[in-house]
Amino acid sequence: MWEDAIRDYSKGIELNPNNFNFYNNRGLAYGNLGQWDKAIMDLNKVIELDRKINLHIHIGMPHKIN
Repeated sequence: MWEDAIRDYSKGIELNPNNFNFYNNRGLAYGNLGQWDKAIMDLNKVIELDRKINLHIHIGMPHKIN
């Protein structure tokens, strides 16, 4: 299930690399699989694309769990 979501969001990123929602959702999917490094990279990309969004709580979760 999460692998399918990652594949779909990755395709979305290929088509529209400036859509932060794809990175956000893929990052959360990576987090659900315990792939924390990939999750953090995607969530950092969300912040890079939209400075107004506050994802620091999401980014802190993998560090807390790991």
